[in-house]
Amino acid sequence: MVRRTRKEFTPYNGYKDRSFNIKWATAFAMEELTQGIEQNHQVAIQVNKKYPQMTTREIDQILYQSFNRQIPVAIQVNESDKNGHIVNEICGYFTGETLPYGIRLNQQWIAWQSIRHIRLLPKQKWSQIEDS
Repeated sequence: MVRRTRKEFTPYNGYKDRSFNIKWATAFAMEELTQGIEQNHQVAIQVNKKYPQMTTREIDQILYQSFNRQIPVAIQVNESDKNGHIVNEICGYFTGETLPYGIRLNQQWIAWQSIRHIRLLPKQKWSQIEDS
């Protein structure tokens, strides 16, 4: 049987090391903090291109093509986030539902006056769609 000696550490220059439990909890919290900082950084550097304002006629033509050919569209709205960046585009299929105040895309109503730009998206083949 091997006899183990007790490990004693003498403080060097008045430094007293923290216990393992404190180190572990701090390291875990630091990892979460650095991940959060990285995510915030990715959001902050993301800048969406500001497309030119389209006329109602141009918007109607794109929506007509989208509805007849079942092609998805991307709509950029005239809104910005708290940092002044253009918000992400709203993408989906136009089902033909319109009212005097707006259109419906992905179960969401978008006001006519808030539409800045609309474009057709390339249609994906069923084999390229990822499972979510």
